[in-house]
Amino acid sequence: MTKIENDDQLHRFIDGECSPSEELEILRAEHDDDVLAKRIRKLRGQKAELRAAMELELAGELPLNLVEATKSPPPKT
Repeated sequence: MTKIENDDQLHRFIDGECSPSEELEILRAEHDDDVLAKRIRKLRGQKAELRAAMELELAGELPLNLVEATKSPPPKT
């Protein structure tokens, strides 16, 4: 069984950024450890909520000042 060092390791797992061997170890640990499985479900839920919030934000119109800023050259410093 792998030792989960911290939530950063779990975030990499959830984001698909682990090596195949590390992913397999975490999957096995998740299967064997109800507390770890609950942590992973919670982090997956947080990721889904964040993604949904960002998609809503990105679907809206851009603020007018941002649109206008792209039309003019940057100020000289």
